[in-house]
Amino acid sequence: MNVRNGLISGLAVFIGILLLLSFLGFRDEDTVSPEITYGEEPLYYDGADTESLLEGVSARDDKDGDVTASLMVAQIYDNGDGTGVVVYTAKDGANNVAMERREFRYQNTAPEEPADVPEDPGNGAQDGESTEPGADGETDDGSVGTNEEGYAIDSLGNLTDEAYEEFRETQLREGMPVVRLSEHQITLAVGESFNIYNYIDEVEDDVDTINTMLRMDRGGLDTDVSGSYVVTLYALDSDGNQSNMEYLEVTVE
Repeated sequence: MNVRNGLISGLAVFIGILLLLSFLGFRDEDTVSPEITYGEEPLYYDGADTESLLEGVSARDDKDGDVTASLMVAQIYDNGDGTGVVVYTAKDGANNVAMERREFRYQNTAPEEPADVPEDPGNGAQDGESTEPGADGETDDGSVGTNEEGYAIDSLGNLTDEAYEEFRETQLREGMPVVRLSEHQITLAVGESFNIYNYIDEVEDDVDTINTMLRMDRGGLDTDVSGSYVVTLYALDSDGNQSNMEYLEVTVE
């Protein structure tokens, strides 16, 4: 009887030690993304050198310290009014990714004198297709500009449908994940619940699944407060490869 009680007591102590080690391991797990910081002075961009967008920007992690070397300009898009938005990303040693959106103004430069050439009524368009933006700044394919990789993007910064198909083929071939939303603008009633999975068209990778890769920045979304919010979605696979970023404009009214 004493031997049995001793075995039970020993087993209880052993299980307690395992639980304690498990708790300590969980507590030490790094799940906090770095913090991206920059000054309050206005940012100017000449539309050519992305390095200028990184000047004065830094990133720091609570465990890894200075991770500024991981800073990247992930996306740039034009608001069409002389301003634009740059999206920074930074990553720590545990592959926690931080994102920060910052508005910039386009650098004013003196325009070059145009050469004396006959006026082109078609503005360079071929096959009867106009390349001139419409009243809302959009071209015929719905784009308002291009990102740093040369893909056409809309006013939120999302790849256009045609650009996404081209991007997707290249990305998956190189073992990189991709993300696509089925909608990019939605309206919710005040108090209505929000579930990002309702608006996901695909999240794909050569190895990982949606459940392990999906990352989201709610952009301060509060469905109890009227306003306009931008939710950012992207995927990060187990090798640290990051997908394109998708933006969902949520209007709460």
